[in-house]
Amino acid sequence: MAYLLFCFILLLFLLIRKRKINLFSPILLFIIYYTLVIILTSLYYFLYNNSQKINLLNFDFISKKEFFSTLSLFLRMLCCFCLGYFIYNRISNIYGKLLKDKYSIGISKFLNRFSGNKNDIRYLLLLLCVVIYFYSVIYGDKFFIRNSYLIKGTSTELKILSTITSFLLIFAAILNIRVLQINKFWGILFGLLIMLLFIGTGSRIASVAFSMFMITFLFKLPPSLKRLLFIPIIIIIIIFFGYNMSLRGNQLHGLLPYLNAFNWTKIVDGITFTVYYSFIAGFFFTHATTQIIHINFHDIIISLNPLPGNMAGWYSISSRLSIAPGIAPSTGIGELSFFSGFFTFFFILLGFVYSFIEENILLMIKQKKTVVAFLILMLIILNIVTLFEYNLRSSTRFLYYALFILFASKMFKTKKKVHDNKI
Repeated sequence: MAYLLFCFILLLFLLIRKRKINLFSPILLFIIYYTLVIILTSLYYFLYNNSQKINLLNFDFISKKEFFSTLSLFLRMLCCFCLGYFIYNRISNIYGKLLKDKYSIGISKFLNRFSGNKNDIRYLLLLLCVVIYFYSVIYGDKFFIRNSYLIKGTSTELKILSTITSFLLIFAAILNIRVLQINKFWGILFGLLIMLLFIGTGSRIASVAFSMFMITFLFKLPPSLKRLLFIPIIIIIIIFFGYNMSLRGNQLHGLLPYLNAFNWTKIVDGITFTVYYSFIAGFFFTHATTQIIHINFHDIIISLNPLPGNMAGWYSISSRLSIAPGIAPSTGIGELSFFSGFFTFFFILLGFVYSFIEENILLMIKQKKTVVAFLILMLIILNIVTLFEYNLRSSTRFLYYALFILFASKMFKTKKKVHDNKI
């Protein structure tokens, strides 16, 4: 393991030495995330005794030999990923030049480019009316108080409608960012309504929507107020995150019990569990994957297949790829570890593909296509996290979505040039 650690530190030094640090880098986000995973998991494993460990699904109690074996797997992954970056950097004509530039786009400039108009207020009002109507169909009066988080005995049609409504509410939260910039009264009013709808369903996406709202509100304030309120608003976002995470543990569910569920102990527990689940649990899930499941290379091919699950054959193998049936899937890193040579190839290729995506994100920022660049980056972040926490198929979905948007943007640009030349 020591030589892997040395190789990673050396590769990381070489990587950082020849580039500027920016927040729009999929390469740096991947490396930072998994470096934090290694550091936090090591501290958790060695500094907490067994009685203090969260021990989700009883996977945290592993021997030192098993711990270092799993740690070696993560270090090897990072080394291969860095090699993929260096290979792409070597063959690309413009990537190296782009990495040496500064990209001080800033959140304020991004929000200015995403600013709305008066029509957005009408569109958002109509959209929220549709969402409220759909939730009345799905929940009825149980939206306000119910005995379980999910309504038991819900039909397939209502489950599909619930999924559609959730996406509509997410879109409403994004549209409200535009509204908040042109009309604070309507923006705050709509923001409160959107948060109540999210909280009533117990959705953890409420934390994302709340963060977007508060950050937009903060960066539209005068500079003096922005500096004064920056830390308090970040603290409020963290507190809300813990509150949101604690809701599903309530005895009663629905908007009214959730609004009365503010409990400092539960909030702190929620924040602690979020850090654990986001940066630590996946490490032990990966070890469990290597010990519990049985996987063949055909399963990997199905997992990487971009076709829908029923066409790829996913549902014939999904039940086997689980470390706790019905609760926790196997992890993508753990699944790939069964095939040493392919593991190396996959993460070198992933570093190569991430570099290609980063090159295009930086080009988009230069061309002021910030919204598309931001959307691609969000999908890449989801790819990074789900590779750690979920199975390989779930993770690669987000990478495919990011690549689809990237190539669609390139095709649209090409067609627009051809059209302009004809004119």
